[in-house]
Amino acid sequence: MTPSAPSLRILRACTLGMLATLAACADSKTDGNYAAGYIGLDSGSMDAGLTLRLDVFPSDGTPDLLPQSVDLGSASGWDKLEVMMRPSVRVSGAVTGFLATPTAIDPTVPGEANVPVSARIDIRKSHSVAGASANTDADGIFAMAIPAGEDYDLVIVPEETARLPFQVRSMLLLAGDLDLPDLYLDYGAPVWGQVTRSNGTPVSSAIVHLIET
Repeated sequence: MTPSAPSLRILRACTLGMLATLAACADSKTDGNYAAGYIGLDSGSMDAGLTLRLDVFPSDGTPDLLPQSVDLGSASGWDKLEVMMRPSVRVSGAVTGFLATPTAIDPTVPGEANVPVSARIDIRKSHSVAGASANTDADGIFAMAIPAGEDYDLVIVPEETARLPFQVRSMLLLAGDLDLPDLYLDYGAPVWGQVTRSNGTPVSSAIVHLIET
């Protein structure tokens, strides 16, 4: 049986200006390091084993705060949830790579190292609305703001994916501003093969990803 949706109870107008997917803001406070918004839920309608994810989207009135998610377990005090908003931090860096000349399967071809790379940088957290994207400039430099936190993935996707591999890096803890000047994409190792059906006929236009698990 699907549990009924929690009923919402607005306590009073919220000065923080957050838009939450489950409830309306009630009260707030800030001290420069965090912001807390109070959300009222009717505990009588909550399932004892229910686990929810609260997605919070700050309004234009709080430009220093970015969208982020909070996991709410069954032990949460539903009558008055206190949601701590993480401060925003700046992540910047430069992406360079190896430009092979000419491009070939042979990995020993000559080329130029430390060439600025045109790429898209994604920093995301699984099962969360927290994250951001940015493109590198002509010098391979990028910058973006995301909520402080842990377990982010940084993904570098070069525009010339046929010449440079994409890369994923784990960011275990992001507590303050971070500069990443050494994001280097090497030419990688050549991998080739054929995609066929079970009867041996080739499959055209297939996209193949080789991913380190």
